[in-house]
Amino acid sequence: MHETALAEGILRIVREEARRHNVERVTEIHVQVGLLSAVEEQTLNACFELLAEGGVAQGAALKIASEPLSAGCASCGHTFELVTRSFFCPCCRSADIRFEGGHGCTIRSISAERADPAQENPA
Repeated sequence: MHETALAEGILRIVREEARRHNVERVTEIHVQVGLLSAVEEQTLNACFELLAEGGVAQGAALKIASEPLSAGCASCGHTFELVTRSFFCPCCRSADIRFEGGHGCTIRSISAERADPAQENPA
């Protein structure tokens, strides 16, 4: 199940950024996954929730969006974006299409609450 490894990677980055920016609690993470990454959204959310327990991202909402895939038809030359896993040219319906990528995962944004500096160093 690659969703577990993906959730671990997301959390590693989130923890590093939280430390770097003096964040007390992460509230939301926006992630974009490639159309061909075969990420099961419910599974990724469940893995993330389980692995985030007890840490800075506990309770954070993981928002997952699919990234369109740029494609071109070898039959008619039409260029287009695939937004679903329907691998046919929208113009001529040919299945002879070409594309690159579609497997990535990118953290687009992290929303968080900063720690109160006054609480960190009481007088």
